[in-house]
Amino acid sequence: MKTSAGSRKALRRPEPRSLAMLRVHLLTFALVATTIVADYFLKLASERTPWLTSLPFVVGTVIYALSAIGWILAMREMSLATIAVVYSSLTMLMLAGLGVLVFRETLSARDGLGLLLAFGALVLMHKSH
Repeated sequence: MKTSAGSRKALRRPEPRSLAMLRVHLLTFALVATTIVADYFLKLASERTPWLTSLPFVVGTVIYALSAIGWILAMREMSLATIAVVYSSLTMLMLAGLGVLVFRETLSARDGLGLLLAFGALVLMHKSH
């Protein structure tokens, strides 16, 4: 006997909260990682003339467009407030690391304080869930 996708979904047991949270965390990390890769290509494009028609610009823009799929999936699982804090904080921390490690940029004391506050925001949001 065939069953429809809707009836199969109704027969599934709800996933445990810890498994659901792991899935949300992995989704958020994948979204941030996709953004970091796109930003890497856009940074390369910014160092070229003309940047608008360079291959790194095109690649970075396409990757950003693909990240919209991740946003839709994230919005199905989390509130916009949670997404905003987690995504922004992780992106800031990872982009700072990319800048320092790959592009040899330096961080000022103000940058360091901002990153510390971003990390604090992540800790606060994690503790509230």
